[in-house]
Amino acid sequence: MACADLAADEAAAALSDWVDRAPGRLAPLLLIDEAERVLSHLPHRFFERLRGMLGRLCLLLATRHEIGEIGRDDGLTSPLLNRLQVQRVGLLEDAGVGELIARGDGVLTPGDAATLRRYAGRHPFYLTLLAHYLWQARCDGDGAAAALDAFREDAFQRLGEWWRALPAREQAALRGAAGAPPASDNALQRRGLVDDGRLFGEVLREWLTQHP
Repeated sequence: MACADLAADEAAAALSDWVDRAPGRLAPLLLIDEAERVLSHLPHRFFERLRGMLGRLCLLLATRHEIGEIGRDDGLTSPLLNRLQVQRVGLLEDAGVGELIARGDGVLTPGDAATLRRYAGRHPFYLTLLAHYLWQARCDGDGAAAALDAFREDAFQRLGEWWRALPAREQAALRGAAGAPPASDNALQRRGLVDDGRLFGEVLREWLTQHP
């Protein structure tokens, strides 16, 4: 057995032991964020072992990419693919937006609430990101302008990562004639980039304007 396979077996054995020691009757949850990095580099042998743990283990992979399109260093596809169920994380309901903003009561102002809705719309990640910078600005005695500058710097980087993960057709749809994609683009709607035919928020419109 190759050294890489031995290391993969040792890592899988350690994970299996952790699963066996988990308390309670529900399967323990393993959440892997930015899963494309894990899927592309970990040894194929590890995924074979991990596949055998499904049922004892609940595996959640979070990624911007289509799972089947993630390339691997060894040229093999992941043995997990036909055991996964894809769940798109879309936009919040209006009530959910209100509840999220309300968590900032006592620090965030009514003006901050309007800024959140304008720049982040109903997108859960960008709402949370902007709320963080607004909260920090208020605690530091700074204004909304400072918070927006910090938010843009962070959000633009993340939007760039999203852009590189999009198929060319969806990139073209986002560009549109004036940066407003058609309401019928269900793929962009499912990704949470479009809200009833409009860009989800001002931050995306600004990014598209500055990155032709």
